[in-house]
Amino acid sequence: MIIDYAVSPDFSSGGPSFWEERYGSKPDFTFNMPWRYSGSRGLGGNDDDLQSKQTYDIFVSKQNMKAGDTTHVYAKIQNYSNVDELSDIVVRFYLGDPDNGGELIVNTDGQSEVTLDQINAREPVMAMLNNWVVPASITDQSTIFAVIDPGNFVEEIKEDNNKAWGIVKQGSSVTGIEDFYTKPQIIKRSLVNVHPNPAKNIAEFSFHLLKPSWVTIKLFNMNGRYIKTLEHKN
Repeated sequence: MIIDYAVSPDFSSGGPSFWEERYGSKPDFTFNMPWRYSGSRGLGGNDDDLQSKQTYDIFVSKQNMKAGDTTHVYAKIQNYSNVDELSDIVVRFYLGDPDNGGELIVNTDGQSEVTLDQINAREPVMAMLNNWVVPASITDQSTIFAVIDPGNFVEEIKEDNNKAWGIVKQGSSVTGIEDFYTKPQIIKRSLVNVHPNPAKNIAEFSFHLLKPSWVTIKLFNMNGRYIKTLEHKN
């Protein structure tokens, strides 16, 4: 006797994943920060709270700046949630810690806030405050703080990761341009820092030359050690 039959097993979905459960209902604005210093997530340090909030995603357009120079201030904002945030998000910059007497950065137009119209999930956006005149109080160890949603108008998964800081002179930069008969004008420079993910190696440069010339771009680390030649051509 032969019996033919079909079986339809009932497989349970197992419920929502960790990311769906924890990051599927609200946004989570933050910066790329070194979690190795976090008291709850890492090894800790001499000052866990301060060190865990340091980032290379806050930087200025003018390197080796001095009092009276005009520069632009940038912060790369992340949304680690799976949820897009479509409402306006305010970002403010401070020279020094705003919770310890830091000075609100105001540009030449009187603007002290940057408004982002949306921050999509897993898509970083850049907040830029242009035309800031560097004050006389600037030093080699001055820090710039950025605060996302300082008024706490948006409900987030985590509310303790909206503030970070960077040292004014830190970050990747062009360390020098040799001047021969023409001086190239850099019209675009985009560097993706390798910290904390060493797999990132994206660099983009655009130049405007007065006449055809040889251009050499050499990459050095922050200690001045030569790494490699990125470009050498006419």
